[in-house]
Amino acid sequence: MVSAEHTSAELFQRAEPVWAYGTTDPRMDILGFRTVFVAKTSSFGMLRIAGWTSYRVWLNGRLIHYGPARAAKGFFRVENIDLAPFFDQGNLHRYVLAIEVVGYGVETFSHIKQRPFLQAEVTVDSRLIAFTDPHAGGFITAHEVTGRMRKVQRYSYMRGFSESYNLANHPDRWKHEPNFSEESLPLEIRSKKKLLPRRVPLQGLTKRPFQSMHLWSAFTEGAMPSRPSRDRTLDLIGKGLEGYLEWELETCPWLEFQHLKFSQIEPKPLNEIFVHEALTFKIDGVSTGIIELSLDARNEPAPFDGEDRGATRVWLVFDEILGTGSPIPDPLRGSCVNIIELYLDSGRTVIQSAEPYTLQYLSVVCLEGSVLVKNINLLEVKRNALEESFDLPVSDPALASIYHAGIRTLEQNSFDLYMDCPGRERAGYLCDSYFTARSGAKFLGDIESEICFLENFALAPKFDGLPIGMIPMCYPSDTLQETYIPQWPMWLVLQVADFQNRAANNPLIASLKPKLKEFIVWLEQYENEFELLESMPGWNFVEWSKANEFTKGVNFPTNMLYVACLKAFDSLYSAPELLSKGLRIQEKIVQISFDGEFFADNATRVNGQLERTSNRSSICQHLAFFFEIMSRESHPLVWEKLVSDLYPGHCEVGVRPEIAEMNMFVGCVVRWDLLISAGLIEIALAEIKGQCYEMALRTKTLWENRTAEASCCHGFASYISLLIDRGLNPTDRFAKVQDFS
Repeated sequence: MVSAEHTSAELFQRAEPVWAYGTTDPRMDILGFRTVFVAKTSSFGMLRIAGWTSYRVWLNGRLIHYGPARAAKGFFRVENIDLAPFFDQGNLHRYVLAIEVVGYGVETFSHIKQRPFLQAEVTVDSRLIAFTDPHAGGFITAHEVTGRMRKVQRYSYMRGFSESYNLANHPDRWKHEPNFSEESLPLEIRSKKKLLPRRVPLQGLTKRPFQSMHLWSAFTEGAMPSRPSRDRTLDLIGKGLEGYLEWELETCPWLEFQHLKFSQIEPKPLNEIFVHEALTFKIDGVSTGIIELSLDARNEPAPFDGEDRGATRVWLVFDEILGTGSPIPDPLRGSCVNIIELYLDSGRTVIQSAEPYTLQYLSVVCLEGSVLVKNINLLEVKRNALEESFDLPVSDPALASIYHAGIRTLEQNSFDLYMDCPGRERAGYLCDSYFTARSGAKFLGDIESEICFLENFALAPKFDGLPIGMIPMCYPSDTLQETYIPQWPMWLVLQVADFQNRAANNPLIASLKPKLKEFIVWLEQYENEFELLESMPGWNFVEWSKANEFTKGVNFPTNMLYVACLKAFDSLYSAPELLSKGLRIQEKIVQISFDGEFFADNATRVNGQLERTSNRSSICQHLAFFFEIMSRESHPLVWEKLVSDLYPGHCEVGVRPEIAEMNMFVGCVVRWDLLISAGLIEIALAEIKGQCYEMALRTKTLWENRTAEASCCHGFASYISLLIDRGLNPTDRFAKVQDFS
């Protein structure tokens, strides 16, 4: 268990931030650090560590930690890892502590591009026994970690590199052999780091075994499809996206996978997979963690294209769902390279992925040689959600399944800050966080994930690649191709106003004021003669539906959000002039957008005059009530039509064909919030069951969309559990408020 406490003891005693001297190519810079020490079984051991970009920690070959917890650019979080639970029984024992640090060296949404480093020290019984320093301390040198291929495709547009390995000669001995020797690299001290506590408690890497499905398949190698699927990670490299160009790649499973045709075959008694065969395993519900398994390869090394590589070649292919009629998951479904490639020597090799992945199905695919699969597990990385502590007072098994699926989704999307999803992007997105923070306050037992989330925005010195005043749509992250969503910082203002109710007088509220005020000033330049926002730049986003196509000119859902933003800013910082403006804009929205039955999504210029269009979306109607542009009392007939005609799935079957259908993000949760707030609890719970029960059955998590074409574990959807709880426990809406005065 990683401590969430933050005392002065978390600051390093003597450790310095270090890296290898004279590194040239910043991409895929991977170093191994190690120290050897002696401790008693009864000893108290602690590793204090900060590093970038990502790191893993082993003790005597056992993987015990993945990090780091993320912070604003130029800041780094210190983690305290208790070593005592991993000490052996008996008297004195010798321990090898090994740390692998990967510097991705490219811009991503999941990690800011910064120079890699490690700062670490080990204490045993309060005695400092090793610390990083180029001249002393037990971590004197480091070595370049071999085995992992460097020139590979990015994992996704939003994240760093995928994983391919040449594990000939078993290059992982450094992790556990006390007398291991390797050509070492001299270290240099890197610039002093601004250090922060981790704060968010993290469960240890919990081992969960996969169930052997004995779902066997065979495959043949055919011709490439006439129009093979490609991805931005192939086509945009060098055009605003960092990585390796296609001609530089050592391997490209993304394209190669599309040659293969899989068909199910009869199961075999042993988990031995021969060439052109695959075996699919399943874990109980979508989970996030490090893939771990043992592979016993049955072939000797052989030359491969002039380079010695293991003669057995295996892919680990994974995803959250199993495609209809397919014996293996589709690793390209989510625009991710969900393939880990392995070249193996003869003999047993323990495989552990360098990054956590989000999956439910895992196929071991043998392309060359043969392997015996043993001990396949997922080492879960997740927050300590309190799912078991919340007993839902209802006998409905469908609602109970959805309720627990939402909490399971939450714990995978909050292990250092609130995220959109732990797989494809792993980014701290605004708007998502508005909803996730509400459920987190209820089900996590503290608000540390939200504090870290907001702290990162507050501490950011500036936001590179954005217009002055704009706040990034996700952070801590890089701005890829100068993309931003102008609506999302408005949700941040709403979240901070919500946060004031959860964390009264927290200093973060005051520290965020300058950035929020500067953002509102930025918005004002796009106000038209009616003070309505018009022709906003950037990626205008309402929700994942056709509503996103109705953003030209004056987008009324955006302006409804603007009204709520101005009111929230006034509630936080007392700005009566902004409150007055919000009320004026509210009147103009009703005057121009409302046609007597529904709101139009947008208005455009015709001969210089603003005229509403015929575009109508379900989310627009719901946001009119959610942001209190109108109320049930002021417009009861509109409310009745909303309740009876605009529920998810209704428009698309012809009840209201003129109204564009809503999606899960964010329309469904907004609708169900409105219904429950109005006391229409039975209607809301029935709709929740109709939309989400399949999710709970199929993945035990809740999804980004109403269907499974995208993320099947999306943080905001945990809000549905809170809505269920509110419906059944209306007096217990949120967690207890903490006062920071």
